[in-house]
Amino acid sequence: MNKELTATELITHLELEPLPHEGGYFRQTFKSSLMLEVQSREGDPPSSRSASTLIFYLVTPESFSTLHRIRHDEVFHFYLGDPVESLSFSSELDCDRVRMGSDLIKGDALQRPIQRGRWQGLKLCPGGQWALLGCSVAPGFEFEDFEAGRRSQLLKDYPRLKDAILEFTLGDASGSS
Repeated sequence: MNKELTATELITHLELEPLPHEGGYFRQTFKSSLMLEVQSREGDPPSSRSASTLIFYLVTPESFSTLHRIRHDEVFHFYLGDPVESLSFSSELDCDRVRMGSDLIKGDALQRPIQRGRWQGLKLCPGGQWALLGCSVAPGFEFEDFEAGRRSQLLKDYPRLKDAILEFTLGDASGSS
């Protein structure tokens, strides 16, 4: 861990910005010039997408990746800082948590693939100050491929995952929980 750096210093040095609708801080560092025609969802007409994108992604105790899903496969890469916990699920029976970090002896993962369409969230493990990750998406990420999880709807759809949903969401914009 690189304790001499602070989250504020990383945000400034890497020119990170708040990530809308999800949380955390990001900057896109690569967008492939190769364009693909993809059908993101069954029944949708094909649309043009970059073959892949890559971002820096920073989480802090106050700003983390709230539950969301995207239409394409995504891989997180751990770079620096404190360990994080990644949650992913598609049903109440298909839910997993993976700890990412630099302690390979303890079983920390350096990479975390997330299949398209799965709900996912990522936050610091207790006591952590910040973590810097990378995130690759293929075909490339566009904000129209993003769906933010609404706490109230997720609790209705996945009642057995109540504790995880409460941990990885904020209250709905309407003020309900």
